[in-house]
Amino acid sequence: MTNDSYFSNEEFQEILQRYEEAQQKGLATYFDSDALADIAEYYYEEGRANDAVDAALKGVEMFPGAMAPLVFMGRYQLLKQNNPEKAKWYLNQVDNQEEPECIYLQAEIMLVENKQDEADSFLRQQLEWQEDDDRDNFILDVTDLYLDYDLIDSAQQWLSMAENKQTTDYQEVKGRIAMGKGEYQQGEEIFKKLVDENPFASPYWNQLASSQFLSNRIRDSIESSEYSIAINPDDEEALLNKANGMFSLGEYEEALTYYHRFNNLHRDDETGDVLIGITLINLDRPEEALVHLKKAEEKAVEGSVNLAEIYQEMAFALSRLGRVKEALTHVDKAIATEMGNKDELTVLKGHIELENGNPFAAQEFFLEAVRDSNSPSNVYFRIAVSVYDNGYMQLAYKMFHTLFQSAPTDWKDGYSHMALCCKLINKKDEYLHYLKKACKLNPIEAKNVLGEYFPKGLEPENYYNYIIKNKS
Repeated sequence: MTNDSYFSNEEFQEILQRYEEAQQKGLATYFDSDALADIAEYYYEEGRANDAVDAALKGVEMFPGAMAPLVFMGRYQLLKQNNPEKAKWYLNQVDNQEEPECIYLQAEIMLVENKQDEADSFLRQQLEWQEDDDRDNFILDVTDLYLDYDLIDSAQQWLSMAENKQTTDYQEVKGRIAMGKGEYQQGEEIFKKLVDENPFASPYWNQLASSQFLSNRIRDSIESSEYSIAINPDDEEALLNKANGMFSLGEYEEALTYYHRFNNLHRDDETGDVLIGITLINLDRPEEALVHLKKAEEKAVEGSVNLAEIYQEMAFALSRLGRVKEALTHVDKAIATEMGNKDELTVLKGHIELENGNPFAAQEFFLEAVRDSNSPSNVYFRIAVSVYDNGYMQLAYKMFHTLFQSAPTDWKDGYSHMALCCKLINKKDEYLHYLKKACKLNPIEAKNVLGEYFPKGLEPENYYNYIIKNKS
């Protein structure tokens, strides 16, 4: 990826202006292959995927064998069109296959094809050919590649081979690995140090925000995202981080604003429309949600990992609108992708029936999910939540009691729902018991389920004391 700072400098802006003038006037103006690839990258970053492909293909046609536009097209086919064979075709057109970008793309194709061992052997062979001065850079690039695919152990192994452990690049990768291993405090410490050293580096603020979010320090995460947005108001990752933080706090209108800003910049895939759709469902605006979810479905390429979620969320929206048959059809579509959990999707069918006043049909789906499941506690929890969401509080109370008696010892879910059941059916002592447990074991769930019953801004860790202090 080309550095964003290059896109803002005078040299690139002059090239871009000449290119756009030539396009508008139909002029035959000369641009070399690297310039066309940079323009393609710029357009892609701006969410203008079609313009990006047009620029890159000009480079492919005008400069046969040139690395930069061919690698751009290869990565585009691999990552956005889910077409590794076409990616290989573009890669094989490059004259010099020893270029680092070609090496990384070849390895990335192997990873997409689930050939991790083959990719690792290939990369280790390539490492042997690196000059001493380039060795650490190659190692860090490979580590980055593995992190992009959540291959944390492989990333750790490669990072251990680097000699200079004091560079900012090394520290950044080390921080990302810590986060990947769930060591969020260590990751936060690393990125705090990096932002202290370079307070105008948006990527470090974004990583700090991510580590804080994963540590359930949502307001700190939002604050870090705001620093990044202040540096660059069009930073997609910062906008997404802030939106996710606001969503987690249940502040859906604010989240929606930032998801829209993200979506306006990130138009090349379905991510933004999916998130907007989910938020609109939480705001009980299902018709608007369907508009965005349909856009997401149209944008999604065949085999997209998001398709199962798109169909699932469409089913939720259709169910809210009373369109039961269509909702169930979309659940079947989600199941057909084989990318969702079939047991949970079967529970969703039961939820749709229950939401629309068909308890006996719902029961059939619930029984099917439990019968076929390899993780009965998880399925039973989801059924109990559906019963709770649909207002059957006495039944939900009994189901959560049964769940807690049979669930694994490290179970953390559902205590907030149980607390609210107890509150609503006037079991005061049990309400306090489950409230305390919910806030200790699963504060994010407690915030989402119980937050509306407490002052805005009060953290879950203080819910119990607030109730005790304000007892009449």
